[in-house]
Amino acid sequence: MVTEIDELPVRPDEGAVDGLRHVFGSFEGVEVALLHCRPGAAPLCSADRAWVGALVAASPVWPVHVANDVGLRVVAPDDLR
Repeated sequence: MVTEIDELPVRPDEGAVDGLRHVFGSFEGVEVALLHCRPGAAPLCSADRAWVGALVAASPVWPVHVANDVGLRVVAPDDLR
């Protein structure tokens, strides 16, 4: 099953993180993969890092993936620094 969440702000806010915690809380015993997608071709940016950090804070799932118009990558813990 794929669940798409549209119309998120460029950077996560507390409401978005709380909503994600609520959604991820219903996934007990289920394997989850996370992908943050955005338009454009720029490499990993600060907004991507903020969203990956928020996804990990809401659900300690690792790894998190980031995709844009030209690529897909796995975000390593070092990428969040």
